[in-house]
Amino acid sequence: MHIEFDKDLCVGCMACQQTCDRDAITSQRINGFIYPQIDNSKCIDCGKCVSVCNQYHRNIKEGHIANQIFACQLFNNDEVLINSTSGGFFYALAKYVIDKSGVVFGAGYDESMRVVHSYAENEKQLIKFNGSKYIQSDIGKTYMQAKEFIAQGRYVLFSGTPCQIASLYDFLGEKPSNLITVDVICYGIASPLLLHKCLEYYERKNNKIVNYRFRDKSIFGWSHTTKIIYANGKTRININPRFDLFYRLWGRADLCLRSSCYSCPYISKMRVSDFTIGNYWGIEAISSKFDIDKGVSLVLLNTQNAKKIFGFIKNELITDIGTWDSVLMYQHGLKKCVTAAQTNTFYSDLKNLDISKCVSKYDPPSFLKKIVLNMPHKLQYLLLYPLKIYRVKKGGVRL
Repeated sequence: MHIEFDKDLCVGCMACQQTCDRDAITSQRINGFIYPQIDNSKCIDCGKCVSVCNQYHRNIKEGHIANQIFACQLFNNDEVLINSTSGGFFYALAKYVIDKSGVVFGAGYDESMRVVHSYAENEKQLIKFNGSKYIQSDIGKTYMQAKEFIAQGRYVLFSGTPCQIASLYDFLGEKPSNLITVDVICYGIASPLLLHKCLEYYERKNNKIVNYRFRDKSIFGWSHTTKIIYANGKTRININPRFDLFYRLWGRADLCLRSSCYSCPYISKMRVSDFTIGNYWGIEAISSKFDIDKGVSLVLLNTQNAKKIFGFIKNELITDIGTWDSVLMYQHGLKKCVTAAQTNTFYSDLKNLDISKCVSKYDPPSFLKKIVLNMPHKLQYLLLYPLKIYRVKKGGVRL
């Protein structure tokens, strides 16, 4: 018996490939997303792949609902905080594990600007995990690597989407005491193909891209400003997400997510990991402890292990108690799945059209927006900069 993957259920964790000792499972790309491919000539029907497949274990009966919610901001470390997407909580947790000679797994860009999972064994290597990536990461062989480190008795911190964490548990067959897990609040992941097409477009305008920061704080603080960094040292700032190609299509989540995301069982208050983290949007309405420009992390403590570890690292953080009401007001990734569009030709167009034409088709601009989009980028920046400053100074939720 081997897996018969269902495109609408497979989460792309590739635990099946990592558990197969006959090399009978390779990967294939469908709409840019990774899926398993079985070589029947090598398969011996041992059933190992089925035993670890998330598709056959799509439930969270062993999950936890957090009874402790915190808003957190890294204390006295602005250099790390400015490069973190929210409040730097993940860095504090990762440093705790590194200081115990542990290993931290997370998602980052490789040299080809692919989003991949890898591990860090020292504080300097944690830099690659900075910032949000709304693209599905390639897990690679990190489940196998994590299993080896756990067997050595080292602490392992593994971060990822909820389905990636659930798949890690399936792969390991247990929850070892020296494993700490963190899932990010997620309402679906976009295809690497979407990012690739956006990178191609912006590189034609300038030079090779070495970083694409989806929520950059360097100018406007905690917001959805994107910053593209080129190999020649130049940068492009997209002040408003409505003028960033990726964000405009990411806004059409009914079209661009992985098929399994539209029926995701992990979009719930019930969590699979020790910690759940995200942005604490709206925290300024219930707490005045934080410098909002620097970002604030939402942290859900889902297990007793999480509560114990939080007690060890809280002195590194400015903290305040959060509430479910304030969290659920903005975090739709804890409430319900996105509904898929009934007719979806999006990926066919994404493959065959220039990304700018694809964006215009699926996110047609208003008359005024079209005028601004047709301006040279520097003129866009000069026009929108005062408006952005006004909104930031005025305050309010920075969505």
